[in-house]
Amino acid sequence: MICMRCGYELRGLLPSSVCPECAYPIADSFQRRRLGLSSPSYLASLRAGSLISALALVIFIVAGLAGWPILANLFSFGSQASFRLFDLAGAAVLLAGIWMLTIDDPGLHPCDQARPNKRAMRGASIGLVVFNIFVALLWMQIPLAPPRAAGAVPLLHILLPVGSALIQLALWLTLATGLVNYARWLAVRVPDERLFRMAATLNWLLPCALIGALIVMPAFGNAGRIVPLGFMVALLLATRERVDPKRMTAADT
Repeated sequence: MICMRCGYELRGLLPSSVCPECAYPIADSFQRRRLGLSSPSYLASLRAGSLISALALVIFIVAGLAGWPILANLFSFGSQASFRLFDLAGAAVLLAGIWMLTIDDPGLHPCDQARPNKRAMRGASIGLVVFNIFVALLWMQIPLAPPRAAGAVPLLHILLPVGSALIQLALWLTLATGLVNYARWLAVRVPDERLFRMAATLNWLLPCALIGALIVMPAFGNAGRIVPLGFMVALLLATRERVDPKRMTAADT
């Protein structure tokens, strides 16, 4: 058993005492808000949302690899821009998955719903949809490689890629932070130490990977996001596995 608030290992401690780490009553961690007591429909939504979100991230990964500049010889000139529509499709699927993953548990008080993390994930997902709609519209109106006159590079050709990269980084960082904290919240409700430790590790590893993807973007394009998005896929699949009702019932017995 781990602490419902901070994830501290409570094995061997008296139920009448408090958590040595955060002073949360151990009795509450033993008796209240266990995920295994939630309704089957809620657990089914968590599992479906985790899987759909993971599939959406796989779409982003495939689109990023297919749009890698080094693979340009495998496609006709300019056709790689069409993979931006795959990003839009991935963002739409991701929004649906995140929405299912972050529904409120009907058995919990509104104050115990981890709503700040849910809002962050939903907001970032909506932002990715809006951003990719804007990129798709921009691509349809502006040629992929417009002819450049000899001389200085137009300022717009510099600001658009830089601004786009920074917006993407902000959205993915927001989504990653919300997902990690939400997974930790679910882990202490299962409870599951492995999921909690995985989320705690990704709490610092994911931002580093996302910033690294931004740094290598000039050379690898969106293919550089395969590492951070791969981490997020692994976390989503681990979350889906841990919230399996059969698994939680077996652990309780």
